[in-house]
Amino acid sequence: MDRNQNAQLGACTYLMHMLLEEMERRQEGFVRTTIARVVQDHAGIPEDAPDKLFVDSVFSEVLNILRRADPANALPELPPAPRPRTS
Repeated sequence: MDRNQNAQLGACTYLMHMLLEEMERRQEGFVRTTIARVVQDHAGIPEDAPDKLFVDSVFSEVLNILRRADPANALPELPPAPRPRTS
């Protein structure tokens, strides 16, 4: 994966996180409900599905993104990043 593809992937992940936070703000429990649906969908995939390892990896990553957006798993507030020095 080249640098531009990594930037696009990072941008999509960031945008998804922001959208999930907004949905949770508007509809409390949205993230938890979505997690439950993803787990249920994943459980319904047959063991002999084509490319099962890849499919499992996709679901794992989806759950990681959702768990990061889950208010119950919120990280502590971090101090602001230092500003670059001006010379």
